[in-house]
Amino acid sequence: MFRKELFKRAFWILVLVGFLNLITTKFYLHWSLWWIDIILHFLGGLCVSLFVLWFSNFKNWTSTKILAIALVSAIFVGILWEIYELYVGLTFFSDGTRYFMDTGSDLMMDCVGGIFGFLYTLHLIKKYE
Repeated sequence: MFRKELFKRAFWILVLVGFLNLITTKFYLHWSLWWIDIILHFLGGLCVSLFVLWFSNFKNWTSTKILAIALVSAIFVGILWEIYELYVGLTFFSDGTRYFMDTGSDLMMDCVGGIFGFLYTLHLIKKYE
């Protein structure tokens, strides 16, 4: 039963991220609201970790291993997203320190989202099993 809840939560967060990204891109909010990227990366890390944990068969796994899977998946997809941003020209190495600070904060928020995904998964496991 908890897998169904995990999937539903991950799906609706994915819909929210897609909607917010569409709106923020259409109205150029990424460039006018510096904090919107923080929210999107947090939700992205949360969504990725929930989907990866939903796909995982973690019977008899320790909570440390579940946390590691959630974090590694959130960081991996976060890095792929940063590479995508470079590829399509949304950000540039030539921005210097600003680029590295922005990328670092993005990856940190991906991690925080991954941790929240882990905590929510643990909550569901305890609730349903």
